[in-house]
Amino acid sequence: MRLLERETLVDPEGQMSGDQLSTDTRSGTNHAGSGASFEYDEHRDRHRDEVELRFAKRVAVAAADFARSRNAGEFILAAAPRMLGLLRRVLPPLLPKEVALVELARDLSWHSPEHIRRALLQHDLLGSASSPKA
Repeated sequence: MRLLERETLVDPEGQMSGDQLSTDTRSGTNHAGSGASFEYDEHRDRHRDEVELRFAKRVAVAAADFARSRNAGEFILAAAPRMLGLLRRVLPPLLPKEVALVELARDLSWHSPEHIRRALLQHDLLGSASSPKA
């Protein structure tokens, strides 16, 4: 079996540093006039979470569309643990009910299709379709 890349999704905001996402680059604690303290980084963390969730939703829509177009019976989802957690929230409701979702908590996004195939074989996720065709 040969894997082919069908679509590339990139999250430009996800590649930005905290400084690039926020105009206020200070971090630390400050005190309001009332004496209450607050963290500068709190809003950056919340914004980063929102950016990652938006990207996970884009990935989920593309994945569900692909699974539907291929009449897939099984969908293997390999992602870094944090992204996998986000995708667990948004992907299952979009997939056709007959599609079994199989998860691998491993970021394979930067690897070649051949490396991904080998990783899926190593985790026994390709089943009988895994034997390479000459």
